[in-house]
Amino acid sequence: EKMDRILEISYIRVMAMIMIVLHHCLCYNSGTWAGYSYVYSLPDHIISALLKNFGLAIFFFISGYLYMYIYEK
Repeated sequence: EKMDRILEISYIRVMAMIMIVLHHCLCYNSGTWAGYSYVYSLPDHIISALLKNFGLAIFFFISGYLYMYIYEK
C-alpha cells in the first residue's frame, strides 16, 4: 500500500518533468533562447511561465518528499 502511494507520487513527478521539458521546447522554438524575445507572443509567454513555475515547484517538492522517504528507511 505504501509503495502504491510512492508510485503515484512518482507519476506526478514525471508529469512535472514533462511540463519543464515543454517549457524548454516552447522557449527554444519561440526564439527566446537566441535573444529574440520580440518573437515571443503573450499567450506563449503565459503558457511558458505556467509550465515553468508549476512544473519546477512540483518537481522540487515531490523530489524532496521522495528523498526524505528514502532517507527515513
